[in-house]
Amino acid sequence: MDTAVDHRRTPVLPTARRAVLLVACLGCLTFFGRAAVGTEPLLEKRLSHRARVKLEFSHRESDHPVRLVLTPELQALARPDLGDLRLLATAPGQQPQPIPFRLALPRDRELAEEYATESKTLPPSPTGSRWAVSAGDPPPPVNSLVLQLDDSHRNRRYPVVVWGGDSVEGTDWTLLTDHGLWLDISQPGRRKTISRISFPPARHRWYRVELAGAPDAPPPIQTMRLLHLTDERAPHHEFPAPIHTTTRNPETGVLTITCAVPHAGLPLQAVHLEIPSATDYLLTARVSVSASPDQPGVTIGTGEIHQLSAGGPPQIESSVKCAGTTQSWLHVVLETEPGTSLEVTEVTTIVSERGVVFDPEDLPTRPDEHLALYLGNPELASPDGNQPPLDRPAEWVSLPAVHVDLPVPNPAYQQTALSTPDQPAGPQPVDSRVVWLLGATLGLATWGALRFFLRRPPQNRSAADRLH
Repeated sequence: MDTAVDHRRTPVLPTARRAVLLVACLGCLTFFGRAAVGTEPLLEKRLSHRARVKLEFSHRESDHPVRLVLTPELQALARPDLGDLRLLATAPGQQPQPIPFRLALPRDRELAEEYATESKTLPPSPTGSRWAVSAGDPPPPVNSLVLQLDDSHRNRRYPVVVWGGDSVEGTDWTLLTDHGLWLDISQPGRRKTISRISFPPARHRWYRVELAGAPDAPPPIQTMRLLHLTDERAPHHEFPAPIHTTTRNPETGVLTITCAVPHAGLPLQAVHLEIPSATDYLLTARVSVSASPDQPGVTIGTGEIHQLSAGGPPQIESSVKCAGTTQSWLHVVLETEPGTSLEVTEVTTIVSERGVVFDPEDLPTRPDEHLALYLGNPELASPDGNQPPLDRPAEWVSLPAVHVDLPVPNPAYQQTALSTPDQPAGPQPVDSRVVWLLGATLGLATWGALRFFLRRPPQNRSAADRLH
């Protein structure tokens, strides 16, 4: 009986060896598949916006918060209240992790320190009425004086001169200002009062005040106060707004200026107007914004601008405070008198500089390593999708990697400006499609190699077998 085996019908690889080959291929695909998932393809695809940022490190004994200031480009991508921002941090070999933060919404502040004063009426001079007010002993720093006249004293204007000295009876007085102004304009539906006189900071025991123009009939003064005022201007950006059209109503004198807004979507803090004029003026201004130059605007600010003089340099107030968000077009309406030739030559928009504050202890790694910070919309940051929809596509913003070094030697603040490189610093994630393609290629190569090296070597067969 012929017991020869037909090798042509025998499998080259037995079942056990096929199992080893299959496990090896699955292992390669699983490894590269996990690597592809770890690259966060959604995050990588959205890293399209880059901007210049700066960081401030505050050195304290208890904590060291970090303030990330948002540029206008970043603010334009967010809602006006920054409610759609999320802060993520990444480190080499780690997934992006959300970082808790607080919103920094600075505002202008005016701090006033008022001092108890004692006033005396002095004999009038040939040019006006005089008073003396005491600042106490030791004298505190003073840079402002407030005069409150009787309400019956309206529609008047007085130039004010202020001196400083150590004694009422002395003759050694130092001139602090000779172009102060006290003003009251009372009209139907409008009243404008300027009662504060500013001068350089001084430390005197007595201050002598003279209201020029009333030597025989001194005005009734209710109160006279000494103040030390400190204005804290919030960080802001200024952008010129090109004037598109200027129209004037010859019957009412209303002047309307329409400007193109350079950065729409930003919180508007104020609008500054440049009005060259050789005469004094007092105007009511209204600021509104709209989506097109011909569309009626939404009012976001009203105020009074003026140029008033009292024999010296004029006092100019040419900014209108606003509370709203800029749109594509800005409208400024000035209520002038018919026949007035005032013209607005420049318009400047002032927007707030805002940001986020976070604690370095919440970072997923040590603060002496390089971190990549990301800002994004909640639709991408939260998979549950409970956030309200946006009126524009959700986008991520990629910031360059920064080096956080704490504590800071400077006891105050240290600001670091970061440029925008063509490619962000630090290791960059690889596209998931490339990783999957590489895994499949290596898997096929492994399958071919194992099939080649694990195949059964050929055996010598008899002449009878070769005849079949």
